[in-house]
Amino acid sequence: ALLGLILIDEKQKQFIKYYLNFLEKYVLSFSTSNTQNNINLEKFKNFPILFSDEQQKIANFLDEKSKIFDEAISKKEQLISKLELAKQSLISEVVTGKLKIVEQNSKLKTIKREENELKPSGVEWLGDIPKDWQVKKLKYLVNNLNNRRIPIESSIRGNMKNSIYDYYGATGIIDKVDNYIFDEPTIVLAEDGANLIFRNIKLVYLADGKYWVNNHAHILSTKDNSSRIYLYHLLEIYDYLPIISGSAQPKLTKESLMNISLPYPSLEEQQKISKYLDEKLIHFDNTIEKTKQSITKLKEAKEALISQVVTGKIEVL
Repeated sequence: ALLGLILIDEKQKQFIKYYLNFLEKYVLSFSTSNTQNNINLEKFKNFPILFSDEQQKIANFLDEKSKIFDEAISKKEQLISKLELAKQSLISEVVTGKLKIVEQNSKLKTIKREENELKPSGVEWLGDIPKDWQVKKLKYLVNNLNNRRIPIESSIRGNMKNSIYDYYGATGIIDKVDNYIFDEPTIVLAEDGANLIFRNIKLVYLADGKYWVNNHAHILSTKDNSSRIYLYHLLEIYDYLPIISGSAQPKLTKESLMNISLPYPSLEEQQKISKYLDEKLIHFDNTIEKTKQSITKLKEAKEALISQVVTGKIEVL
C-alpha cells in the first residue's frame, strides 16, 4: 500500500518531500475509490513539480520553520495527553468512591475518604470502596437491548446521513433516522473490532433521541438517567482487555460484559457524582477542544507556508 520513490538526484530529497506535501490535496483529487482511495502510478509519475536553483535553500528554510511548528504542535499534543489522563483519573477516583462528593457553600467539592470509611470490595481491580456502597454485576443494573439492534434494509430504515454521525459503536454507526428503533436514552458500548484493543479510541457513548444501532455495539438501558450517567463514566474507565475474546476479530461478548462487577452507590450518591462530573469535565473538554483547534491552526499555517515557499510565492533570502 506504499509507493517508494528513489530519486535520481538524492540532493533533491528534502525539497521533493515538501513539494509532495504541498501536492497532497491535488494528488487526492486524482485518486480512485472502491473501498479505499488509490493513486494510479502512471498519473502520479506525471504530476508536475516546479524546480529551481534554490531547492536546497528552500529545503533548509522549511526544515528550520517546520521544526518550530512541530515543536509547538508536540507541546500542545502533550498537554492534551496530560489533560486526558487527569480527566480519566478524576472520573476513576470519583466513580469508585476514593473521593467523596460534599457540598460546601452551595458548591460540590471532593475530599479523600478516610480508611475507616472504606471496606474491601472483593473485586481485584476495584480495591476498597465506601462502606455504604454495594458491588453488583452489570446484568442487575441495566437491561441489555441487543435483541432490538437488527439491521433493517435502507429502504425501510431510511438513508443513513453521510456527513457527521452522532455516535459510533465499534465499526457500527448509530445515526438519527426516520424509521428509528430506539427512542430512549441508552449507553452504547463497542462489541467487536479493533476499537476494543486500542485504548486511545472511545468505546462508550451516551445515546439520546431517535436512532438506529447496527450489530457492532451493545445497547444498555437504565431505569434512571442518573444511574445511566454514573454507569457511563464507570464503563469509560473499566479495563475490558482481560475479558475480550479473539485476536483477528476481538469481541466483547454479551455474557462477559453483563458479568463484570461494578461499585454501586445509592441513587442520591449517583446524582451527586453525575452533577459533579458534569460541572468539572466540561472545563477539561473545553480546554482540550481549544487546544485541538490551536493544533489545527498550526498545521494549517505550516501547510500554507510550505505551499507559498515551494511555489515561489515567498522568496527565501
